[in-house]
Amino acid sequence: MPVPAPELHWPAELVEAGPQADPSILLGGTATLNGVQHHVYALRINLDHITPDFRADLDQSLYADHELGVMLDEVFYFGGVSRSSIVELESNHYIIWMVPSGSSSGV
Repeated sequence: MPVPAPELHWPAELVEAGPQADPSILLGGTATLNGVQHHVYALRINLDHITPDFRADLDQSLYADHELGVMLDEVFYFGGVSRSSIVELESNHYIIWMVPSGSSSGV
């Protein structure tokens, strides 16, 4: 038996949430699903390898606090991500996912 989907309010925009030297590698926002807040994340993707799109001119240790590789591994584990999951946004290619926030603040 089909169950009606709950009402979803998607953020009007995603804001840069990556490290200061490369803030656009990670975008974030808040969505509400039937009144419950969820974090929306968008991770910039290297299309050749389906990995985080780290800038070549920056030391990768700069990204360590954000654990972008771990985030992507978890998305792969739970979501069966493939090239068809990649969304082209105005600035680049991203994988987007949403998780319950458990709080009233966004990314």
